Amino acid sequence: MTTPRFAGKTAIVTGAASGIGAAIAARLASEGANVVIADLRAASASAAADALTKTHGAQALGVGCDVGDEAQSRPAPARRSRPSAASTSSSTTPA
Repeated sequence: MTTPRFAGKTAIVTGAASGIGAAIAARLASEGANVVIADLRAASASAAADALTKTHGAQALGVGCDVGDEAQSRPAPARRSRPSAASTSSSTTPA
């Protein structure tokens, strides 16, 4: 038995809750990748991730994300390491 092409790799696919993005995510999962589905619609991204797990046995995670918004598309550790004006004021916002 051969090792799947993307075994041990993780792919982030934007717009993957439907259409071409969903097809790309499914192909990557079928070839052994773990897949993060980033889509404007968080509920749709989660549903697509669940479907990938059921269909391909892949580890998949659906997240709501607007990649056109730099703050949302920056990696989580980078968002937490940089203080913002909001975090230095009396109000707090989630990272």
